[in-house]
Parts: sequence; C-alpha cells; structure tokens
Amino acid sequence: MKSLEEIFDSGVWVPKGKPHNWFIYVAAYFVRPILKVCFRWKIRGIENLEAIGDEPVVYVCNHVSYADPCVHWCAFYGQRRFSRILARHTLFKPVLAQLIARVGAIPVNPDSADRTAVKRAAACLKRGESVLIYPEGTRMNKPDKVYHPHAGAVLIANMGHARIVPIGIEGTEKIMPYGKPKFIRFPRVYLNVGKPIDPRGDQFENLPKKGRADAIIASIMDEVFRLRDTARG
Repeated sequence: MKSLEEIFDSGVWVPKGKPHNWFIYVAAYFVRPILKVCFRWKIRGIENLEAIGDEPVVYVCNHVSYADPCVHWCAFYGQRRFSRILARHTLFKPVLAQLIARVGAIPVNPDSADRTAVKRAAACLKRGESVLIYPEGTRMNKPDKVYHPHAGAVLIANMGHARIVPIGIEGTEKIMPYGKPKFIRFPRVYLNVGKPIDPRGDQFENLPKKGRADAIIASIMDEVFRLRDTARG
C-alpha cells in the first residue's frame, strides 16, 4: 500500500483523466449514484467547462457545507472533469486519511502559509491535473463568521501556469443548516460555472505588486458569489 506522502505527490487522474486506483471507481459507481438521487444536482455554465478542454485549471468555489467537495467531485465526474481537492489537514486522520487521499485530496493548513500544499497543488497542475480550492478556508455556514479569502489559489495558479475557473454552489447549506435540528435534509444542489480567469491577465496588470494576489482573489470571489446567487437561474 502506498504511503500518504506517495499518494499526495503522485498523479491520481492522469493520463487523460483516467483514475489510477480502484477506490475512485468504487466511489464513482456506488457512491455517486446515491448522492445524485439525494441531491439532484444541476450544473449551469457547462459551456465554460467545454471551452476549457483538457486544460488543467484551478477551480475556486464558495464553501458552506461538508458536502461541498463530495457534490463537486460527483457532479464533475459525470462531466468527465476531475480535480484534486485541497482539504483541511485536520481531516486526515487514520483510516479516513487513506480514503480521502485516494480520491484526490491534499492536506492544507488554512491557518498558515502552507508551502508544502502550495507546491503539491502546483505540481498537480503541471502534471495535467486540475485543483479545487475553497479560498474561504473553512465552511462559511454561520451568520457571524468574518470572511477573509486566502490568496493561495492565485499563487498556485501562477506557479502552475493555469487559469482560475470560478464556481458558485448553492443548496448544500440546507443539508444540515446552522441553528437547525441536526438531521440530514436532501435539497436540490446547483453548481454555476463561470468563465476562466487568467490571474496574469491584462485586467490585473495595473494592480500594485504589494497585495496584488489578495486583490485578485477578492475580485474572483466576487464572481463566485455572483454565480452562487444566480445558480438557480
């Protein structure tokens, strides 16, 4: 059995989007159909995915539920769009660590400048794998939470010479809503995919170097929230 470090540093989806381990097939053919029935996800902006082709990108999405990465993974699997996922390091506990690592998760400490996670994510892009990042760093499911997006997605995209694709997700916050009785609900979930954004593009060239990454991710997250708010159409 591969060690966690070997899994983190090796390709999961290459070549040409084909998974490298049997666990992904199990998740795709057994777990995915169940979640599809439960949450009946709908993807808008599929034309933006088609325009990307096989180009590896950084997906940037809002985060309100533990279910977000599961829904994203399953919904995009159906579109033959696969990605590694930067996940909070505290999730990598015995047994669970092997499972989530094998479907493409990479640990990151959102409370620090985690250079190891950044380098691993950039290496994924260079291998041809896309990466999913939640710049909020944690679930924004409480009304009193202060929002401070992390700029790591911009750094990773620059290091991997990749574009950033904003995604708004809506509905997962209703699965176990904050302040409500703790039982699982089954709302319909919507994902809205925006057009790719080049963090090295002309629209950002006049930004001062100091704080540029923060300004870029703030602009991208504004688009993410717009996509979330219009996800139902």
